[in-house]
Amino acid sequence: MRRQNASFILGLASLVIHGLVQCNGRILRDDAPLPNPDCMYFPFDTTLLCPSGMTIPGNFDVSKIRKDVQQITINGPARNVLRSDALPLPADLTNLTQIIFNGFTDENNSRILIKRFVDNVKGHLTSLGIANSKVGFLEDGFLQGFSQLEELNFAKSDISSISRTALQRDGSTFLSVSLLENQLETIDWAVFQPLSQTLTALQIDSQRPGLKSISCSSSFRFANALSSLQLGSNQLESLPQCVLDSLNYNTNSHIGVDNNAFCPTDGACTCPAVQPFLGFACAFSAVNPGSGLSFKCGTGPNQRSWNLQQMPPDAPCTSGVPSFLQTSWLILIAVTLSFFTLE
Repeated sequence: MRRQNASFILGLASLVIHGLVQCNGRILRDDAPLPNPDCMYFPFDTTLLCPSGMTIPGNFDVSKIRKDVQQITINGPARNVLRSDALPLPADLTNLTQIIFNGFTDENNSRILIKRFVDNVKGHLTSLGIANSKVGFLEDGFLQGFSQLEELNFAKSDISSISRTALQRDGSTFLSVSLLENQLETIDWAVFQPLSQTLTALQIDSQRPGLKSISCSSSFRFANALSSLQLGSNQLESLPQCVLDSLNYNTNSHIGVDNNAFCPTDGACTCPAVQPFLGFACAFSAVNPGSGLSFKCGTGPNQRSWNLQQMPPDAPCTSGVPSFLQTSWLILIAVTLSFFTLE
């Protein structure tokens, strides 16, 4: 019996390999058109998966992508090439919702024109991920037309600047943005104002060599609390008040500001530069005492972690005022702020 079962399983595997298994009335075939012989479709032909070493156009023919594909993933981090003369993806890929590219440059080992490449399909993309690649900068109107986008991930993509209007877009879907480990040294916080009604999470941590300053050409407030705001492992000496004013107190949020230059040697956070942030943390704590906000001060052996349940001794809500009176005032301030949206 076991030998018969083994033979059956091997036979079934053979059928799958040769594309003759029928599922929901469809025949899955291994001779479906492939843009490159080393690519494969799985499962049920919904995802196109390709190894590194792809060149578009060249050994990767976009015209041979199945028209019903939902996701295209090209792996890295070995070099893939999106040539500067690459035509946009075909407009008839109407089911395509996710693009994940890893390890891409152009033919000159320079910036890829990703905006042009996805122009025909951007209206129905829900996820765009470009990692370990050379994007360089986000130009004016970059997000225009991405009306369904829910996730934008440009981690490790050499981004050194973002245009003031790069993140303007139509559509009301909630969106998370990751700019982890890029090359931003300064940023105007107002670039995120077009996302003030829809942004749910933002990662700008671990820039190389480090984010040094945040400017504020205008003020605004996010309509919803960010589930995550990551600014850690940079070179910030302070957080501008406009950044703190933009944050919503209404629900729990995780905010990471660890490993910055707020207090380079003082683990107790007693330096003046960190005081505005401590005031924000106290107000946040009054509204959301159980939230996950945490931060660190100091470097090396002097570094110390803090959270809303254990605040530094110089925090406004831990020194000088009876706690029940201070909490009442902080709640009043936070509730009052929640009724206003700064323009």
